[in-house]
Amino acid sequence: MNAENARLTGRGVISGSDGGIKVAFSRNIEIDGVLVLDPRSGYACAIGQSRQVTVRALHAYSSGRWGDGIDVLQHREPQIPYQGCFALNPGDNNLMRGVRIQDVRVEDFTWGQLINMRVMANRYTTAPGRGVEDVYVRDLTYEGTRASTAILTGYDAQRPVKNVTFQYLTVNGTVVHDAMRKPGWFLTTDMVPMFAGEHVHDLRFLDESTAAATTAPAITGAGEATAVGGHAFCHLITASALPTSFDAEGLPKGLAVDRATGLISGTPEMPGDHTVTVSATNAVGTATEPLELTVHSP
Repeated sequence: MNAENARLTGRGVISGSDGGIKVAFSRNIEIDGVLVLDPRSGYACAIGQSRQVTVRALHAYSSGRWGDGIDVLQHREPQIPYQGCFALNPGDNNLMRGVRIQDVRVEDFTWGQLINMRVMANRYTTAPGRGVEDVYVRDLTYEGTRASTAILTGYDAQRPVKNVTFQYLTVNGTVVHDAMRKPGWFLTTDMVPMFAGEHVHDLRFLDESTAAATTAPAITGAGEATAVGGHAFCHLITASALPTSFDAEGLPKGLAVDRATGLISGTPEMPGDHTVTVSATNAVGTATEPLELTVHSP
């Protein structure tokens, strides 16, 4: 709660907790290489009201009810509204924007959907969500036969699902993309299979070589950040227009950037003010912006 520049990294096990990992009202958070084992209730990894959160190599195993979270090796959910190995379901007037899912393998599971993007309102919410937008799913592979039809649906015309791009989505060895060979009366979604409702707009399926973006990126993350020398720090570079790589020049000693995800992390060693040039690149061009990084003395 209310954390900034925090890292939870493995290898390590969180066992028997009430709710696994919770991130709320926070920013610049990294979760990497942690095992959440059998949370007694709640979720393996719950994130809300937060910005610039990176989750990598998270493992979660649950044998009880409501063991929701990131669950790819197995998924068993008989309730259709709550299915989805990857479920983006905003409610309570929340808007879910700028989600990136990348380099994921999903094994066959018992019961559920591969993907569910649904603006929801149910007995647990006070109002519908405001929408889901700007989602980039890149290099997602599913091998199996038990997945039910995936669902994408907005709540109404004012609360849509929009600007969703799947690139190199592979289902049982077949890359699903808009130019693939299929009966002319079939939709691309039929090849997943997936149902996209009337309040879903700008849904695209691309192969590996097609450029995902039609415009150059624009940096959307904060232009300033603070750190403490000798303490863990992380900052996620975010940008519009589906960037495929990132960079950061002028980082103080102890920090490095993951060019695939845009995550700047490490332990800074040099107190002082640093002007870092962050960049995001796609097939159209590169955007750069200064990041004013202040490293305080410990």
